[in-house]
Amino acid sequence: MKILVVDQSFFGLLYDVQFSAALAAAGADVTLVGRPLRSHEEVTSAGFRMLPLFYGLGERLPERLKQVARRAKGLEHAYGMAALEALVRRERPDAVHFQWIVLPLIDRPRLARLAPLVLTVHNTVPWHGSSSSALMVRGYDAVLTGFDHYLPHTQNIRDHLLRRGVPASRMDLLPHPAVRLPRVPEAAARAQARGPGTPIEILSFGSIKPYKGVDVLVRAG
Repeated sequence: MKILVVDQSFFGLLYDVQFSAALAAAGADVTLVGRPLRSHEEVTSAGFRMLPLFYGLGERLPERLKQVARRAKGLEHAYGMAALEALVRRERPDAVHFQWIVLPLIDRPRLARLAPLVLTVHNTVPWHGSSSSALMVRGYDAVLTGFDHYLPHTQNIRDHLLRRGVPASRMDLLPHPAVRLPRVPEAAARAQARGPGTPIEILSFGSIKPYKGVDVLVRAG
């Protein structure tokens, strides 16, 4: 089985890599499609290939210009989706598996005619209401219910999709897997040396966003 796993911005790069490696270990021919890796990102692609189709121009710009480039990111996203469509036409995968819906008006419509589409549903409210871009939420409801199959991470998400009209036969509940984090020797040494009165270090998985409530955790400590 040939599968394209798509996370255009690599919102969950570590998750994507381990998810793709697990599919490859199960015998699938997997290509992980996203953006170019950044200088601090180190990935071992075990059994699958990585293809940077998105945001190549913006990622190459100097840091001082990236803020300006973000205003035109929608255009670069559309270019990347066109490249993805060409890839699907060329390789004829058995499934295109999206991790996120980035720009609903662009992300699904044409691909739906070319290959079965699967969506991992990390949340059912786009960006938990924290997105500042109207383009990132416009058309989300229609696209959310337009995939061929879904992998909701929680029972609450599954119930939400059921209420939205997605049949149970098109869903498989996939509890969020344990993501193996890279071992950092310095952090391990600090943990072993910790004694009474030593400040507690807390690891926040993923990006720090307002909706995740890290500020509430800090105040509670």
